[in-house]
Amino acid sequence: MEAAEYDTMAQLEESYWWYLGLRRMVLKALRIGLGEKPRLKVLDAGCGTGGGMASLARAFPGSLIVGTDVASAAIRYSMLRHAGPVLPGSVDSLPFREAIFDVVLLIDLLYIRGVNDSMALREACRVLRPGGILVVNVPAFEWLQGRHDIAVHTRHRYRRSELRRLLTSNGFAVKQILYWNALFLPLIFVVRRLLIRGSKDVVARSDLRSLPRGLNWLLAKLLFLDTWICGMVSIPFGTSVFGVACKVR
Repeated sequence: MEAAEYDTMAQLEESYWWYLGLRRMVLKALRIGLGEKPRLKVLDAGCGTGGGMASLARAFPGSLIVGTDVASAAIRYSMLRHAGPVLPGSVDSLPFREAIFDVVLLIDLLYIRGVNDSMALREACRVLRPGGILVVNVPAFEWLQGRHDIAVHTRHRYRRSELRRLLTSNGFAVKQILYWNALFLPLIFVVRRLLIRGSKDVVARSDLRSLPRGLNWLLAKLLFLDTWICGMVSIPFGTSVFGVACKVR
């Protein structure tokens, strides 16, 4: 990820519409998958600037929330949130012993250049206790590649079937897998195609930027509707793929 992206993420992720929708999905999945278990041991692998850790700490008070990341900027910002310990470490070789976490999150991580997705999933499986929950989010469809993907160092965008195969071949039973952010896909596709077509040299440009409060509120409400629909009906498209799986070995 470009260095400036961490600064922008740290400023916006607590209130930005897309993060609000994603975190709502994560928390719902955990509450359904874990029931009323009051205290958890959670690993947010590739924790970014710590907004996800802070959300988990608020939702599950008394739980141990641990973050890891390879980027010094990510670690610095995450530590400022005081949601839990943050360690330097690669998802391809996690610095933990086996079977100690109830939950592992791999949120917008598997697709990044330099990450081996199969190895990362095997490592997540290793540190999860038997029956532990894995939550994954990745960008969908290679034809949605754009300037944002350059900024965040995207290696690959996934199809739902591809993520399912990765999970089942690396020690997990899939509980839920779906496309989401479907309502905005046509607009995002058109904008990204136009930006690429209108430029001789495609350069990095993040989609993450400050929005007027009213617009951000409207987008958040529309995304709430989108995630509700995608959770109820198997929509065959979306800008992201969200998966929940259980460790089986």
